[in-house]
Amino acid sequence: MRQADLAREVDVTRQTILAIEKSRLNPSVLVSLKIARVLREPVGYIFYLDRVDEDQAESTGVRAESESRRATLLAGAYE
Repeated sequence: MRQADLAREVDVTRQTILAIEKSRLNPSVLVSLKIARVLREPVGYIFYLDRVDEDQAESTGVRAESESRRATLLAGAYE
């Protein structure tokens, strides 16, 4: 499945899928669930949680707390 196909099925732009893949955008719960449904995989298989270090937090606007986490789309999960 191409990014454009996934984006159409989830009702977002291809750029949104790309931004999620590149960890530039944290998907909403709804978008995460839609992606999982389209790919017929559990959310936990498609996304994983990363600790966000202080440098990343500052550059991305994510809270700079040691417990901050970021969901990352596993690139290729839909290939």
